[in-house]
Amino acid sequence: MKYRAIIFDLDQTLIDSSRIEHLRTKKQWNKVLDSFELIEFNSKIGELLNNLVYVGVKIGIITNSPSKYAGAVLEHFGIPFQSLIGYHDIINKKPSPDAFIKTLSNFNITSDMAISFGDQDNDIIASKKANIYTIGVKWYTPTYTFKIQPDCTYNRLEEIELFLKLLYENRS
Repeated sequence: MKYRAIIFDLDQTLIDSSRIEHLRTKKQWNKVLDSFELIEFNSKIGELLNNLVYVGVKIGIITNSPSKYAGAVLEHFGIPFQSLIGYHDIINKKPSPDAFIKTLSNFNITSDMAISFGDQDNDIIASKKANIYTIGVKWYTPTYTFKIQPDCTYNRLEEIELFLKLLYENRS
């Protein structure tokens, strides 16, 4: 199995938090933590992540949001992960590659053993600087245009499901 870890951005990649973006932008984290019912989460993503963990893939989450928020969201929606790096966990934020390099170190793997999923240029820039294969996702942000081209872009969650199924179907 070539890829042993998959690294995800959180907001607008794993979850749709657009309805609380105004609270996040104003850093009203207590209100954010009380507004999880406004966050959308596609249960297919949860199934997909659980299947990845089942076949031995490590899941990393890197977000420019605080870890307290990210951890609470991940727990609320039952999203599995083995590494979480949030805003206060690293000095240089995305688009710096530092969080990605730290995640690789946490998993004791090299960059060619990881894939990264993100919805913004900062995700793609940071991943590329860390020499990680990048996948741009647009299922929550269909009108977004990447200025920095990911290695691959998917518009629908079903495309990711097929990609990962083919990738891990014949695991070795």
